[in-house]
Amino acid sequence: MKLIVGLGNPGKEYENTRHNVGFCAVDAIADILKCDEFQEKKKFKALVTETKLGEEKIILSKPLTYMNLSGEAVVSMMNFYKLKPEDVWVICDDLDFPFGVFKIRLKGGPGSHNGLKSISMLLGSNDYPRFRIGIESRGEAGTPKEAKDFVLGRFSKKEEKALAKTISNVSESIVFALEKSLGDAMNKYN
Repeated sequence: MKLIVGLGNPGKEYENTRHNVGFCAVDAIADILKCDEFQEKKKFKALVTETKLGEEKIILSKPLTYMNLSGEAVVSMMNFYKLKPEDVWVICDDLDFPFGVFKIRLKGGPGSHNGLKSISMLLGSNDYPRFRIGIESRGEAGTPKEAKDFVLGRFSKKEEKALAKTISNVSESIVFALEKSLGDAMNKYN
């Protein structure tokens, strides 16, 4: 069983913001895997849908806890399904990577990402795979310089077009990893 979590903030005011690329990627994966619509699961504080790929159960989730408390939803689902950290794959934005770049990591520190900090703290481990999507483009005219304002900002029209390709690549890499392995996906997509 795999739990694939896209990090973001719930609510209309946060739709299509840089901080919500994890939600966008999970939506794209749900489309590829032809999942049912996401349903709110109050016990997990998350939107959830499930499917199977071959014999493996796949759970897709979008926490409703807001980014800084993402660990609450993730750890509650891990405990309920009795999952190991390596079975929880997290998708999130990353200010350390240029816009459009994405990297697959098997484990590692949370860096400055508050969602990853929350997960790592409540899990007591950094040993979970993550798919980090680069959003850094603060050199472009009109973008806020402060990190908080920037991540909660919307993409430019130019970025939106490029983002669609990045989200497609990320979602394809995750489906590929589910079908083959994370190592194979890292070799192909990193």
